[in-house]
Amino acid sequence: MSTPAERLALRPLFYRGDVYTPFRMPSFQNDSLLVAAALMMTTDVICIAVIAVFILSIRKLCGWSTHFSFTCLLCISITGIYYLIAEIVCITVGLSGLLVLQNFYLYRVIGIFTFYTSYFLPIFHIYLAIHRVITVCFPHVCHVVFRPAHTKIAIGTAVCIHLFVVALNLTDLAGVIYVPRHLSFTFLHLPYTNLLISINRIMNWVMAVLHILVYPAIMFVLYSKNFRRHGSRDERSITAQIASMVLIEIVFFIIWSFVKPDGAAAVLTKNFSNSLYCAFILLPYLFMNGSIKREALKLFRGDPKKVRSNEVARKKVPQSFVMSRSPNGH
Repeated sequence: MSTPAERLALRPLFYRGDVYTPFRMPSFQNDSLLVAAALMMTTDVICIAVIAVFILSIRKLCGWSTHFSFTCLLCISITGIYYLIAEIVCITVGLSGLLVLQNFYLYRVIGIFTFYTSYFLPIFHIYLAIHRVITVCFPHVCHVVFRPAHTKIAIGTAVCIHLFVVALNLTDLAGVIYVPRHLSFTFLHLPYTNLLISINRIMNWVMAVLHILVYPAIMFVLYSKNFRRHGSRDERSITAQIASMVLIEIVFFIIWSFVKPDGAAAVLTKNFSNSLYCAFILLPYLFMNGSIKREALKLFRGDPKKVRSNEVARKKVPQSFVMSRSPNGH
């Protein structure tokens, strides 16, 4: 148990009106905490499995120029696994019985690495949208914009931004902490925390603008091409992928921005939506993109070329070696 002195010293670090501070009544009581944690961890594991299949399917398609969109999707999927594993660590540590006020910095560190993936993921979505716009609307400048040096700098910049935000939150300038009794995060009352909260909201709206305005514009251009010259199969597939992705993004944006339940329902809604988003946003590519789908099928059925070569090799083996008789005539 924490001492009264520890509680008094740490209380000013928490926002007075926040419902997820360690000083509030827990969102989950007794067995409901274990049930909620088990459901959340099961969801995380299933989503990790789906994303792992996607990563194995896309890894050979990535590149630094024309295939930069696949590289962005790979980064999005890796970031999703990063978030899901970090959340599992948070829940596991929380169930161990370690108290927040006695292990303040432990819960702060695991909370920072989990929560601030929300600053990492939108950057790759922005890169992906830029690649789509230029590829579809201005294909003649692709070779100039998407050079390996440019795209590597872009990925490196995203990583540096994430590390900077994490490092900032390890100081006394800003911060977030994981609170196990709520299975959720709470912001710390530090000088620049409000700035990071505002940036997080801006990121959510940037994602909304990308998927509600930019991607429909891309769909219109693709549809116009299809209408004029009965577009290629690839263009129709891209249109379907974008339409599905836009629909998924709008659903999650509505959940995050306008669905406001109370208590345990709020925690479960937030955590389940965050976890499911990591996997759901990749499903249109996994099921509709021909290249990714073929690679995914190879994982479960094997490479057709290798299967055919093995069959040919078996046919070339002399029958005497396949149906040989034993020495005693049986």
